[in-house]
Amino acid sequence: RYRQITGHPAKAPTRGGFNVVVDQAEIRCTRPDGTIEKVTWRDLQSVEILATQDGPDHADTFWMLNGASGGCLIPWGAIGHDLLLGHLQSLPGFNNGPILQLERDRAGLRTTCWTKPSAS
Repeated sequence: RYRQITGHPAKAPTRGGFNVVVDQAEIRCTRPDGTIEKVTWRDLQSVEILATQDGPDHADTFWMLNGASGGCLIPWGAIGHDLLLGHLQSLPGFNNGPILQLERDRAGLRTTCWTKPSAS
């Protein structure tokens, strides 16, 4: 299921070894193999939560940060996750409802928490 949704390797990654850095310009996630995914705040188009049935030995909940020209898939529990969450929750119109929904139903959820407002 993880691969079908994300296009990443067939097995979901373990939680360890992911490092998230958030600054005024961008969000960067370094994977255990050294691969870096990033998205700038300016380019960020939407924030989604993806929950799979891959736990408990593998990460099963992710932030999907979708940009116009790239993005990041960040497992919950990554180093820096709490800082990332604070920044995401400060986005205008960010919806915390999906986070709360995870407490009731974790598996198979893919939902949007935020979409960039269209320019008027």
